[in-house]
Amino acid sequence: MTCYGQTYTFSYPSLANNDRTSSFAGAGACQVLLYDDANYGGGFYGYYDCRSNLATAGFNDRASSVRFHLSSSYSCY
Repeated sequence: MTCYGQTYTFSYPSLANNDRTSSFAGAGACQVLLYDDANYGGGFYGYYDCRSNLATAGFNDRASSVRFHLSSSYSCY
C-alpha cells in the first residue's frame, strides 16, 4: 500500500486476516492505525510506531480494521 496524501482503509471481516495480524511496519510518512473492531471502532494501536511486534504491544491478533495515512509531520524513515 502506498500513501498519496489520502487515508486508505480496510475493514477485515470480509478478509481472511481478521484478528490475525501480529506485526506491522510503516514506511516513509505512511502511518498505520489498527482497530479492534470492524469499521474502525473499539481500541486502536499504531500511528506513532513505525513498526511493532503486536504480541509485545498487547495487540496481537486483535485488528479488525486498518487505516493508512500520509503524514506531513511524522516519518518512519
